[in-house]
Amino acid sequence: MIALVQAAWSALVSVQPGDLQTSLDAASPGDVLVVAEGLHTGPFAVSVPVLVVADPTRSAPVVLSASTGPVVTVSAAAHLVDVEIDASGVVGLVVDAGGVVLDGVRIHDASGGSVRVVGGDLVVVGSWFEDATAASGAHIDASSPVEVYGSGFVRGSAGASGRGGAIRVVGADLTVADTTFEQNGVGSGGAGGALAFLASGADVTLGFVASRVVGNSATNGGGVYLESGSFVSTGSLQASFEDCSFEDNQAGTGGGGVKTASLASTPLSAAFERTRFCGNVGTVGAGVASQSGSEDLAFRHVVFSKNRGSALRVGGPTTVEHSLFIANEAAEGSAIFASFAEVAIASSIFVGNTGHGAADYTNMAPLFDHVLFDNDDDGTAITSTTSDLSTVVLGEDPLLTGVTDCPVLEDLGLAPGSPAIDAGDPLSPELDGTAPDLGPSGGDPVPCAVATVFRDLDGDGYGDPIAPYTGCGQPPGYVADGSDCDDLRASVSPAGSESCNGLDDDCSGVPDDTGPTWYEDADQDGWGGPDSVLRCTQPAGYLPDGGDCDDADPFVSPDALEVPCTGVDEDCDPGSPDLVDADGDGAACDCDETDPDVFPGAVETCDLADEDCDGLVDEGFDVDGDGVTSCGGDCDDADDEVAPGLAEVDCDGRDNDCDPSTPDRALEDADGDGANACIDCDDGDATAAPGLAEVACDGVDNDCDPLTPRDGPDTDGDGDPDCSDCAVDDPDVHHGAAEVCDGADQDCDGAADDGLTFRDWWPDADGDGFGDASVAATSTCDGAPEGSVGDGTDCDDDDASVHPDAADAGGDGVDQDCDGADGPAGDADGDGFPAGTDCDDADPTVFPGAVEDAGPVDRDCDGYADPTGRLATCGCASDALRGFGLAPLLLALVRRRRC
Repeated sequence: MIALVQAAWSALVSVQPGDLQTSLDAASPGDVLVVAEGLHTGPFAVSVPVLVVADPTRSAPVVLSASTGPVVTVSAAAHLVDVEIDASGVVGLVVDAGGVVLDGVRIHDASGGSVRVVGGDLVVVGSWFEDATAASGAHIDASSPVEVYGSGFVRGSAGASGRGGAIRVVGADLTVADTTFEQNGVGSGGAGGALAFLASGADVTLGFVASRVVGNSATNGGGVYLESGSFVSTGSLQASFEDCSFEDNQAGTGGGGVKTASLASTPLSAAFERTRFCGNVGTVGAGVASQSGSEDLAFRHVVFSKNRGSALRVGGPTTVEHSLFIANEAAEGSAIFASFAEVAIASSIFVGNTGHGAADYTNMAPLFDHVLFDNDDDGTAITSTTSDLSTVVLGEDPLLTGVTDCPVLEDLGLAPGSPAIDAGDPLSPELDGTAPDLGPSGGDPVPCAVATVFRDLDGDGYGDPIAPYTGCGQPPGYVADGSDCDDLRASVSPAGSESCNGLDDDCSGVPDDTGPTWYEDADQDGWGGPDSVLRCTQPAGYLPDGGDCDDADPFVSPDALEVPCTGVDEDCDPGSPDLVDADGDGAACDCDETDPDVFPGAVETCDLADEDCDGLVDEGFDVDGDGVTSCGGDCDDADDEVAPGLAEVDCDGRDNDCDPSTPDRALEDADGDGANACIDCDDGDATAAPGLAEVACDGVDNDCDPLTPRDGPDTDGDGDPDCSDCAVDDPDVHHGAAEVCDGADQDCDGAADDGLTFRDWWPDADGDGFGDASVAATSTCDGAPEGSVGDGTDCDDDDASVHPDAADAGGDGVDQDCDGADGPAGDADGDGFPAGTDCDDADPTVFPGAVEDAGPVDRDCDGYADPTGRLATCGCASDALRGFGLAPLLLALVRRRRC
């Protein structure tokens, strides 16, 4: 494993857009450059060990770019964390020396490669690479150790005859864990659509764990290409694949999933554990293809399904255990094609493989041990050029169930009685001690251990809780403890020592929780209570001194005065007693510490005091039980209705409230007539009292008996005594009676019909509804007299056609509408034509239709003043102009024309 180069990160430098290279040039080893969000334009050169990290508080990406490449060149150990490299048209990153850690980095659109490692190591964690081109290793091309964890490589493209569409590593170790390769490829003649791993003179090791290789392509090794001795004849290659999946990869010739090639007979070995090959395509070895006898392959708990072109093609010693070949297709050897290779197959199942011979052996006898062939294409399970098939082979099993395409790593369903149950290699028992079943789950495969670890940038042993990594591999620089609260400062962690620096050094959640002890003063009495904190500076509401024994009571503190007998330690001093016997009666804190005769158990006396301290006063001295003793002011302790505080009851002969100022009224006779106030109907009048004789008409109930007639006899029984009744024989006439309209005085006030409503009435002799205006009105309070009406405006009460509502004919000498004129309303001259029609309403001889005469007046209102038709409005006197010659005549004509 690569040793992660971690400087002791020290100074934190904030970097704004435009300042990154300046900050890099000025940086000291161990500096942490916290880069603000936004676009930073390079190229950039890193020459000292630094940590370049995106600002954790950013809301947008931190993007590094350059118009000429590479975007970043590193010649010292450096970390790049959570940044994006936009390598459009250029190389993304070049590592010259020292080594680089890429954590959470995204590199895209690189032309010439995403990362080129010339010297130094490379660690990649949680990063993403997409859309890159290069001759080889489009995303990573390295000749020194590389480790990749939890990352993704998409659409990397190497050129013709290139190696590694996504990654190429030559002559150095490589670790890949929890990583995905998709849609990467190499041009014609190339190898390793996703990954090319080459020994090239060195002894190298590949670890490939819990990763997916999907949809990649190359001429050889559509997914992964392994090669030893590629340029020199020395150097071995060891590869292991655990818990991996190869799906839908394509090879033009061999190794759709994986191709191994040992050149110059250099050793190459590859072990596959708990791995799937599904839907891969290749001429031979669509799943895995080995090329020569120098290659040693081992498969355990492996599934080959739906591969087209022999699932497994082997050229060297090969072992297959507890594996499954299902629905693979090939003309010959659809499951396994072996040529001059020793192949040992144990505890495995072949189901539904199509093509002549599920296992095809040429010039080599196969070694079978507890193998089930259940193919149904032509009934031929095995073909071989040898005649001696010394095998232990089970025939077809009709009890197999649950056969599916690309199954997960588990056995097929085995019905009871199936020969595959407990038919595995007896030397590889289950964990429970029984013989293992056939297939991938036989022998209890142990999958990789998935764990969650946390990024530890500052190397303090505590990881960042917001940067977890979950997978089978543990990246360098990641730890199991994710409780660091500041992963950029090694001095800050749960194991840190708090100091007064504004930081939460010990990750307690409170910065600077060290230094002096401060005590909370909750009751604000100037003394701190038991609750305290450690702080570098005094927090609000806290004091440097404690000692308050009750921080909820502002009257309790070491400064307070002890108050005896309160049950409270006011001065917070247990030595100052709360219990005292001030009066020396032997009872501490009794109910009266000033009187030695008062204490619990003392004899109670009738003195308005509680001598025995039982909360009761003068108990036993209240004879009548009214709650008041005689010494307490009860003026009659034999009567429970007499006591101070009771309400005075009139006329019961007792002083109920024991207050002489409020005596019983039965004891009062204000008017001195011998009758007390309780029986006297008027205790202010000595002429009124029970037993006195009634005096007539004095206005007083002399005998205080309402049943006795007041003020003398009442002959007519109307309640008004005869001495005041104005009609002693008429019960309807008396003071207060209602007045009746009859000319009499019913209410005895000296006026008849007073208070009633009177109205005027006029006689209407002609019955036209209007009374005679010439007659004086009659006023009554009981309605209209017969033949009378309430309107007295008729000017002729003998003619029913004459009244104010009648229409005046006009010109007949009669004023029909009583408006004082002969004519309609508005006819001033009474000629029958109102002013609007009459051209002269002041002359009764002038009106429409009147006879015209020869005078100068227009009598018929037709606009002409004489019968000849001249316009009266012209004012032209034609006869007067005669005899004055022609000139006046012409003048008259002109005037007429003007008219």
